[in-house]
Amino acid sequence: MKLIQQHFKHNSIFIIMFTITVICFVSFTFIITWTTIRMSEQFFIDKFSITNAKVITQVKERFESFHYSIVLSSNGLLQSGALRSLLTEKQTDLDKMKSYYKIKQIMKRAESNAEAYNVGIMVTGINGISYATNKGGFLNEESMYIVFI
Repeated sequence: MKLIQQHFKHNSIFIIMFTITVICFVSFTFIITWTTIRMSEQFFIDKFSITNAKVITQVKERFESFHYSIVLSSNGLLQSGALRSLLTEKQTDLDKMKSYYKIKQIMKRAESNAEAYNVGIMVTGINGISYATNKGGFLNEESMYIVFI
């Protein structure tokens, strides 16, 4: 035991310097690591926020464009006096057949605004006449419909 104490007594300055050096090294390593992680977090959050803002802006612009085309189509149909009379007046079978042709022509004009989107337009009258713009004439899960009654 005296040998160890004697050894430390002669090398005490070395041991103190070594301990200080190790403590400094560990401290600096911890500080640099912590700072790097914080900077990476901030960088990621900033870039992620910018990317999300761009995506949300694109979604908003596309939704507004879609909404505008739907509004144009629906306003055109709602303001059509011919369509309103075709869907409200009592008609014979022959008149109904003529009405379907006229409705088809009116719907072509309204559909041109919304043809860029997968949207169908369906009108239903109180006199029993119904017309949908999709090719099959029936509703499906893939299309969205604007319905006028």
